[in-house]
Amino acid sequence: MVVSTILPGIFIFALTGILHRWRIGILLVLSAAAVCWLQPDLPAAILSGVFPLLSILLVILTWMIVRPSDSVHPGSLLFLAVGLIAGMVAMKPENLPSLRQTSAVVILGVGTLTGFSQFVRDDTARRKQSAGMLILVMIALLLILKYPPAAIFFSQLIQSAAGEESINAGISDLQWIGISYIVLRLIAVLIDFRKDQLPALSLEELLIFTLFPASLLAGPIDRAQRFAADLRNPAALDSARVLYCGKRIASGLIKKFVMADALALVALSADIAPDTKGIFGAWIIAYIYAFQIFFDFSGYSDIAIGIGGLVGIDLPENFDRPYLRQNLSQFWQNWHMSLTTWFRAYCFVPFSRWMLRRKIPVSDYFIAQVVTMALIGLWHGVTVNFILWGLWHALGLYAHRLLASRTRSWYLRVRQRTWANRLIYAGGVLATFHFVVMGWVFFALPDPAMSFDYLQKMFGIA
Repeated sequence: MVVSTILPGIFIFALTGILHRWRIGILLVLSAAAVCWLQPDLPAAILSGVFPLLSILLVILTWMIVRPSDSVHPGSLLFLAVGLIAGMVAMKPENLPSLRQTSAVVILGVGTLTGFSQFVRDDTARRKQSAGMLILVMIALLLILKYPPAAIFFSQLIQSAAGEESINAGISDLQWIGISYIVLRLIAVLIDFRKDQLPALSLEELLIFTLFPASLLAGPIDRAQRFAADLRNPAALDSARVLYCGKRIASGLIKKFVMADALALVALSADIAPDTKGIFGAWIIAYIYAFQIFFDFSGYSDIAIGIGGLVGIDLPENFDRPYLRQNLSQFWQNWHMSLTTWFRAYCFVPFSRWMLRRKIPVSDYFIAQVVTMALIGLWHGVTVNFILWGLWHALGLYAHRLLASRTRSWYLRVRQRTWANRLIYAGGVLATFHFVVMGWVFFALPDPAMSFDYLQKMFGIA
């Protein structure tokens, strides 16, 4: 997302907050249009138009599973169509599907929805079974999009079928805008439905929740229950809220487009790593990357929270001074908080309970932690380095748990002394920060060989 997109968005959302009566309809139009406006140009031009349609199809399929009996307003599909048309018109002509391609996609979509509606009907057991199947489909989509060999293969296949050349195909050829966050939101909705924990959601509510423009690209990841409550009873757009939202947006713009973009010029990357010399230089470049990625992610979150607040949607906080935390557990409670909360609720906790029920002899916490952190790594990309990054943090979290359990009584005695408490806090912050910085090496670089070479530079081994 660039400033030229954000600034008009701020105005439109502020106007939407004022036009309270038409708020739901306008947000539905904006949500449908956003998946088109924000979709980047792709070598396979047809995908630039098809991916937005498929995003909406996934939401509708999900809603058909979780829908209550009387949950769609008559004007919903009209607003949705207006949003799609607006988004398609805003796209470059060369990225628009041809009439034949659009007709094929529409016919396929209508056929899929019709057949699916007949299959699920009002059979609760069948709908829950369908929810599980759709979750597997969405996971498979993420694997294809995030696993480089699969992405390249399908990119070449699609370009060939569309009569386009597929020279130098790469993983970026299948950029399905917002799909990582769309999938997490929809999986949460489907899991909550299977557990009978999902309140009634209308089609427009589910569409706005899933495709909310402010948080489409990089979160935060809200829960449908909380989001729908704000959507139905939004906070008034008074002067205090305008001032607060303005401050959050301004803070986010400075973080992301001034600080993060400036640091990115000299931060750790595959281009810079080979030319970095000496221990001091290696650490400095890694430090810069740590702050660059923080300002980038937290800046976007501030912008999203501020824009959402203009229409009465209070998106969850995502970052709270993570580099000032005393241990790795606290770091993850304050870094990308909505993502951590999602994986804790839908992966770590149920997997831990499953292991406990089966009385698996190995430490259930350790295995659940490894699985969860590995999945968080894979969610960023299906590569060895992202897995190593996840495992690095899993081992760190487990080591902290063991250390904390063995030193608890000592710590409770020592912390009564002010100087000792401050010293322990400072030492914990420094140790945690440097552990995280070392982990960023796997996140920033493309392969294990380059990552381990760089880690050796940081310790003067190479």
